[in-house]
Amino acid sequence: MSVAEAAAIQPSYCDTNSSCVCGDGSFGRVNYPVPAQGVLEGVVTGEDASGQAIVTIEQIHGDGGGYAVGGTFVISAYGASEGRRVLAPIGSDRADDAGAQSDAGAPSTLAAVLLDDEGVHQCSSQSVAQRPVSRDLFLAAVQSSDCAGTLAAADSSWADNSCSGGGCAASGADASGPTTLGILIAIVSALAMRGRARRRDPAE
Repeated sequence: MSVAEAAAIQPSYCDTNSSCVCGDGSFGRVNYPVPAQGVLEGVVTGEDASGQAIVTIEQIHGDGGGYAVGGTFVISAYGASEGRRVLAPIGSDRADDAGAQSDAGAPSTLAAVLLDDEGVHQCSSQSVAQRPVSRDLFLAAVQSSDCAGTLAAADSSWADNSCSGGGCAASGADASGPTTLGILIAIVSALAMRGRARRRDPAE
């Protein structure tokens, strides 16, 4: 296989930048509902027996369904340390969201995003490198009937293709690290060298 052939089969993970918030692309999927009927905002106040973060609700944006301020839900998210602020979009289907509590009375588990100390969510996906989105813009976008359009209205770069900067992102990975194409080319080169060595040594 030549280097050109290796490049031809390299998959392209490109989406609009909005996909890491809205989940509207081929690769930038999100685990929360969009559009959301409401968004729960709270703070991580501890963890349950399984190690999932417990979030206490402080504000409800839009329709909170069966949830109420002071109630709790749990999330499974890396970096969800105590005191971290959380936004959890919820859908209209109570069966999917598990309501305010499960049948067993335990807090329900929701998909959520984490905010930093500046109130900013660093969104990323398989196709989009880390992009900052403010709390207010995230709330407006995920509750809108046009999530991508809401983001683009605030900043036109949200409508750009994630590969337009000269290469596709992969979950905010360090661009200086080895890429899939680079690894594939290295393998092809190694196999080619091995083949030439065998031709030089008929006894092998």
